[in-house]
This record gives sequence, C-alpha cells and structure tokens, in this order.
Amino acid sequence: VISFNNVHKAYGINQVLRGLTFEVPDGSVTGIVGPNGSGKTTALRILSGLLSPDQGTALVDGLPYRGADDTGRTLGAFLGHSTVPATMTGAGYLRYVADLLGAPRQRVLTYLDLVGLSAASNLPIAGYSLGMRQRLGLASALIGEARTLVLDEPVNGLDIEGVKWMRDYLRSSAQSGRCILLSSHLLSELELVADRLVILADGVASRVGTLESLRADDAPSVLITCVDPAELLPHFIAAGAEAIPEPGQLRILGRDLSWVAGVVSTAPVQVTGILQSTRGIEEVYLEETAHAGSHLMNVEGLR
Repeated sequence: VISFNNVHKAYGINQVLRGLTFEVPDGSVTGIVGPNGSGKTTALRILSGLLSPDQGTALVDGLPYRGADDTGRTLGAFLGHSTVPATMTGAGYLRYVADLLGAPRQRVLTYLDLVGLSAASNLPIAGYSLGMRQRLGLASALIGEARTLVLDEPVNGLDIEGVKWMRDYLRSSAQSGRCILLSSHLLSELELVADRLVILADGVASRVGTLESLRADDAPSVLITCVDPAELLPHFIAAGAEAIPEPGQLRILGRDLSWVAGVVSTAPVQVTGILQSTRGIEEVYLEETAHAGSHLMNVEGLR
C-alpha cells in the first residue's frame, strides 16, 4: 500500500504540493494525472526517497522508502530514461542495478528479454533510441521484483507493441497483488489500464476514486449541437442553467432533456441536435483542472 499523508513541498516561493493526501491499495493500478507543474513528478520523487517533503509523509507499506529493510524488494521505480548513463551497455547497466538492489545477476538476461532488448544488450546506451532507453529504464525498475511499482510516464517513447506490452504487464502484475502507481498525460491510455485515478490540481488530490465512481459522481449533461454556441449560451444563463460552450456545441449541466428542449424552443438559434450525455474521464479531468495550471510555474522539469 502507498499512502501520501498531508504532503507539502515548495521550491523557493513556488508551493507545488499543498497537503497531498491519497492512498494506493494493493492489487490495483492507480493513475495520477494533472497539469504541468501540478506536482506529479515531485510526488513520485518524494515517495522514492529522492526528495524530502517539507511536511507530511509518503509511505510504502507504512514506512518511508529510505527506512525499508529491503529497498530492492520494497519499491521498483522508473522516473525517466534520463537517469540511465549513456556510456554503459544495456546489460552492464542492469548488472549494476541488480548489484545495487541485491538482486541475482541471473535476472539481467530475463528482464532484457522481457522488455525486448536482448539483441541490443551489449550495445552502448548512447546508441539507444528513446523507446529503447525507456524499455531499459523499465527493466531496471522491474529487476528487483518489488511488490510496489512507481512509474513516471512509462509508455513515453514506446511503439504500439511496446504500449500494449506495458499495459498487459501492469494489469497482470496488479492481478497478482502488486501495488502500482503510474503517472501519465495520456488519459485514454490510463482508461485502458488503470483501476483508479488521482487527479492533481493546485497541489492536492482534488478527485480520487475508481474510474467507474468518478464517472458516476458526475451528473448527466445535455449536449446541444448548434451553429453558434456563443449565441445560444445567454439564453441558458438567463434561465439559470450552468452551460459550457464547446466547439460546435453547448453542454448544459444539471438539467434534463425536456427542460433543455424547452429553452431551445424559445431561442431563435439554429440547433441541429440535442442529446443526453454522461461525461467521460476526460471531461471530469478538465473540469477539475480548469482553474489550475495558469498560475503554476512548471518547476518539475528543472529538478
């Protein structure tokens, strides 16, 4: 189990995390998403012991990662391929990681094969493509065979085959009881692999839950297709409805189809369709983060 408890972190005057609190249970894949600068990478680095929080705790099975008796078996982390030294070979780097974690060197060939790098195992990492470096970094996170995995943008740079492999691996790992936390900016990919979602906004977990519960928590909306949403918008505002203009359409929140049709019938605006709609995860995310990000400096890429 991973738990963040009232975690705060600032870089100078930039307060990135402001009391981050959420839990990742065993046997699940939990995705963490948010705008640039919302604290995703900072949170994962704190959990992995690379940063110290200003306040609060980030724990793996009830303990800070640095205090674990067997760090290699406790947490496997991949926080970006940039941490992989270019002067080593793929096999040499994995042997180094295995020694560091106390893992058997016999696993090196197993995990190089698992991520599809057997043929390039003795080549210098300097000649690896982005996708190959990504695969090697993932192998380094997996070689300790830790119960808990923390992965930052794990499918970045992977081809379609690699993305599917990663998705299948994470699902089977969760089904075997492992605890998995991954960040991604690809909501469509998270919907295919994650059981649960944490949405970060303004340094806190603004929404946490299963994908099903996040969808169910949001009231159905009515989607109006029209020539000019901006022309139709004032009629719904005057009627007291919450309306969101979208390209070529207007979304009305908290009202049923018949009520919306009644307003439309009194408005001299060309409407081509009215549809009852339930918002997906993307809409939930956009609503949660609509007010965030514009004032945040993206300091994570500098750390």
